[in-house]
Amino acid sequence: MQFVLRDKKSQMISIHDLEKMLRQKIKAAKETLTHLKQTLTALNPRNILKRGYSITRNQKTGQLIRHAKEVSPNDMMITQLSDGEILSRVE
Repeated sequence: MQFVLRDKKSQMISIHDLEKMLRQKIKAAKETLTHLKQTLTALNPRNILKRGYSITRNQKTGQLIRHAKEVSPNDMMITQLSDGEILSRVE
């Protein structure tokens, strides 16, 4: 009888330890998800535009303009801002 009680007590301790480990893993997973969400929010192009940046594309090709040498006189550009777009012509 005493052996059975010890065995049951060991099982209860093991179950308690497993529950504790699971809680810790769930907490760590939640923290990871929170961090990833914050990173995605910070890198979201719309949020970057809200910080004052813009995205400029060639109207005809849709290609992003990264350097001044990528445009020629009379090229039409679309500049995307946080609250709309601006159409412009290169002079």
